Amino acid sequence: MPLSTTSTKSTIGLFSNSARSTEGSRAVKRRLTYETLELIRQRGDARATVNYHVTSQLAKRCREAMREYLKERRAAVLAEAAEEARENIRSAPPIATARCREVNMIQHDAGSEYPKINGSQRVNTNGEYVARGSSKQD
Repeated sequence: MPLSTTSTKSTIGLFSNSARSTEGSRAVKRRLTYETLELIRQRGDARATVNYHVTSQLAKRCREAMREYLKERRAAVLAEAAEEARENIRSAPPIATARCREVNMIQHDAGSEYPKINGSQRVNTNGEYVARGSSKQD
């Protein structure tokens, strides 16, 4: 075998091994759907037979399938993060939940007497700005 062919094959092997080192191919194949894997196999067969038109069409379909997969995966990750945030809120320390209840009670008790201006101020019936939770009343 000529030296150039051997070095080319080993270089290709090194590149493919370094690409796989981030995540094993088995892990990727477990997550992909059967249809996507079948498209990838068909594309490989078309490339082997040097059928450029079919290879191009299958490559487009593979890219579209991968985009759909990534959309679904992102949605799943976001849903998982939202659920984790809900769990963190539920397991918040009692002091934080008591403070939330206190703020809610102040908002409900004030009602229409103190219309809300922003998160930290209210206007009393005389038109004066009053800090939330202050004891100054008319």
